[in-house]
Amino acid sequence: MMKTKTVAVLILFLVFLVGCKPETSKRITADASNPHDSIFKIGVTALVTVNDTFSLYYALDGRNNFTKIKPLWAPVKGKAQAQEVLFQLPPKTIPNQLRIDLGRNANQKDIFIKKITMKYNAKVFEAQGTLIFSYFRPDFKKTEFDASTGLIRGIVTDGLRQSPSLYPKEGPLSKQIKLLTE
Repeated sequence: MMKTKTVAVLILFLVFLVGCKPETSKRITADASNPHDSIFKIGVTALVTVNDTFSLYYALDGRNNFTKIKPLWAPVKGKAQAQEVLFQLPPKTIPNQLRIDLGRNANQKDIFIKKITMKYNAKVFEAQGTLIFSYFRPDFKKTEFDASTGLIRGIVTDGLRQSPSLYPKEGPLSKQIKLLTE
């Protein structure tokens, strides 16, 4: 009887261990639309009500020095609903850090980020809602934010609105990029 209970407990424990997978692997899915284009893509889904321009800075050396490579720019049309702003890196370019600047328009209203997506070949990684801030952090000198709502707002300094930006949380973001590109 005791032996049966011990075996049952061991089986339950093994089932539990096998059933527990790292949380990060759950967020990477497959996209069969164009599985082998070797272009790293980043999408920022946000509610932006005033025309603006977003920019994406990236690093290849693992550092947060985003001055070595020219940023990618994407025009954003102001809309009453959330939209995806898409950036495509040059073919076969794999970043290890990303920085997203969310507009330069001094008249921009509040921006609400809903989701950040990264795609490479057939793999897709999504961070939605508050999970975005597990991989990115705001530049507190220029950015006011609320992780629970996705609010991003440029801080006004000396009467001028600063351009809000999101910097990488180095470890978590580079780990996800590596998982995505393996």
